[in-house]
Amino acid sequence: MLKDLPFFGTTRVANKGVDVALIVRPAHTAEAVKAARRCGVCGISTAVLEVTQTDPPDQRTLEHFCTLTGRLVFEDQQLLEVHSIPADTKILVAEDCTAEAFSKAVSAIKKRKGEGGA
Repeated sequence: MLKDLPFFGTTRVANKGVDVALIVRPAHTAEAVKAARRCGVCGISTAVLEVTQTDPPDQRTLEHFCTLTGRLVFEDQQLLEVHSIPADTKILVAEDCTAEAFSKAVSAIKKRKGEGGA
């Protein structure tokens, strides 16, 4: 399914996943991938999206992962604010850019039930 999705060169899928998508900048991709692997051991399939450019944002890729996962964890508030997110998507902003903080945020958002929006 993912291989057929056109990417426009502003977002790179660093790790595929179907439960939660973690959206980060290139400087924090390695920590995010570590977090995705930790979460995978706990049964949470975590995509890592590396946003290389925000002007314009790669809205098509983000919408694909909103539909696929319904849960997004952003590296920071600024990265969240440049994207348009559907109202029924669960959103969380990580406390900081470490694998531990990313793992904690992914686990927290995965546990949320019946909540939409931020």
